[in-house]
Amino acid sequence: MLYNLDWLEKGRTFPPESEIERLRGYKDYAALFKGELDKVLEAYRERYQEVVNRFIALGYAINNDYYSIELNYFQSETIKTADLVCGDPPGVSHADETAQKNIAELREQSMLDRLIRKAVYDISRYGDAVAIVYRSADGKPRVCLRSPSIWFPIVDKETGEITQHVLAWVNTERETGREVSTLDVRIHERGRVLKRRFALKNHVRAKQWMLAGGRNVTLECYEIAGEITKASGWEQTGLSGFAVVDMHNVVTSDSIFGISDYERIASIVAELQIRYAIESLVLDKHSAPT
Repeated sequence: MLYNLDWLEKGRTFPPESEIERLRGYKDYAALFKGELDKVLEAYRERYQEVVNRFIALGYAINNDYYSIELNYFQSETIKTADLVCGDPPGVSHADETAQKNIAELREQSMLDRLIRKAVYDISRYGDAVAIVYRSADGKPRVCLRSPSIWFPIVDKETGEITQHVLAWVNTERETGREVSTLDVRIHERGRVLKRRFALKNHVRAKQWMLAGGRNVTLECYEIAGEITKASGWEQTGLSGFAVVDMHNVVTSDSIFGISDYERIASIVAELQIRYAIESLVLDKHSAPT
């Protein structure tokens, strides 16, 4: 977790090293949701490949793609969870007719029902969902959902309470035939927000980190080269609280981040998928004409 804004100083690495494991988890969960299982379940794929190699050694011709891991229970689990939670849109009513009309209008403008479903998707697959309250170009209040991968909360060490919500993302543009990357940052406190922009250098597309337990992870990283434009000052949001609202799945006392539904079922589903693939391979070979 992050306890201050020191990670935005010149010469620091973005993303911060303490957040690498969380960000890698989000990347893995997104791949599982999309059905790109081989990118995440590599160890199980290797087990299956060992069995395939034994058949090949006996002279069998096997098309690995035919028996690839394709049982995407992860996406089904997330969608069904959203169906259970959001199958019937929540009812919001008021005795006063004018107030009821205003509620209906606000609900339609904010696309509340759609936002709730999207939030449940993220809570299920990532363990976290991040909503941002803002004003559109026409001055009307809006709410949007962003990936938790751009969310870097600052936490009080004593209480575990979030004191600042930092949103940070990389923008890459081509200038004079080369790529130029910058880091856009929004620091949210209660009732106000500060906008900052930093130059980035030394882009490493595949830097490796060794995490606890001996697991290697690979992510893109940058070095912060300094602030491009000095912040013009805090802007008032018109809210009494934060303009960033975080929602979570299961949360424990030693973390502010939620636990993905996939964390609990990944090994079970992977084992079933490998078992189905091996059984199909064996049955096909035994039923083939000799």
